[in-house]
Amino acid sequence: MPTHSLIIGDGSAPLVTPQPFDLLYALEVRATFCALAGRVLRYPSLAREIAKQGRALENHTLTHTQTFSLMNMGAMTCEVERAQHALMQLFGALSVFLIEPVGLRNTLLNLVLNFLDLQLLAWARRGFCFDTRKRDPQSFCNRSSVIARR
Repeated sequence: MPTHSLIIGDGSAPLVTPQPFDLLYALEVRATFCALAGRVLRYPSLAREIAKQGRALENHTLTHTQTFSLMNMGAMTCEVERAQHALMQLFGALSVFLIEPVGLRNTLLNLVLNFLDLQLLAWARRGFCFDTRKRDPQSFCNRSSVIARR
């Protein structure tokens, strides 16, 4: 039974996403993959492999646009809802969580979440800027955690 949980962002990319599979299994780490639905549609076999391993795939929008937090409610709803439909098409179930791109929030997001019956999965603390470029895993682990909230 896995004892730790990890959220892996910006999947699914065929050269990067599979790299931690064996390590996650060996270390008994549960993992949730933040699925960019546009990539899931482009690489459905990779997304199916994630699901086959018992890992969760959650909504990380359709395109991960850097301006997501600047969108109006209609555009934001469309981006998230299209991702929900894509994930439903492949897996027969809707995501429960939304992980918003870049971690920036727009106050309208709460209305979108309620409308689409999603919960926000967000950081409680975040590592330094460009934490994925700093190659010090312990530093990152000390600063990062996530929380789920409505």
